[in-house]
Amino acid sequence: MSTENIKKHIEMLKFNDDICENIRDYTNATGQYIDDIFHEIADNGVDLYYSCLLDWLKENHCATDYIEQAVKNQGVDTQNFDFMRLIQAGQYEYNFEMLNDERHDVLFLWCLQYCIDNNIELTDEQIFQLDDNIDDYVQCFDDLVEKINEIKGANDDE
Repeated sequence: MSTENIKKHIEMLKFNDDICENIRDYTNATGQYIDDIFHEIADNGVDLYYSCLLDWLKENHCATDYIEQAVKNQGVDTQNFDFMRLIQAGQYEYNFEMLNDERHDVLFLWCLQYCIDNNIELTDEQIFQLDDNIDDYVQCFDDLVEKINEIKGANDDE
């Protein structure tokens, strides 16, 4: 059996936003907190160029809601007001919300990519078992690794 089985399951995952796919770059972050990585991914996904920010504002029908949310959550420096930074704050809120809205599948994707990166082979049954046993409220990636090892070990013993 090869990692092709796992890759097949990765291909079946569909996200509302590409930002969620970025979790695949963090399989070496096992000792870190998931929310810290979610914040990092959300921040890294914020556009830097004005044209991209204005396109996001124009194309995202809920952009103003996220900008309002950013104002409430982060405050706005009214002394040095910067409209583009305000849009960036809204885009950050959007990115972070997308990650949390898709949390279960994002964590499942992380687990599958972790298995590929670490040459851990799983059967379809083990993959379905992993999907069913991911705790959406888990706080640390180490807990997900423990779950992978538990499922792999339990099925290897049979």
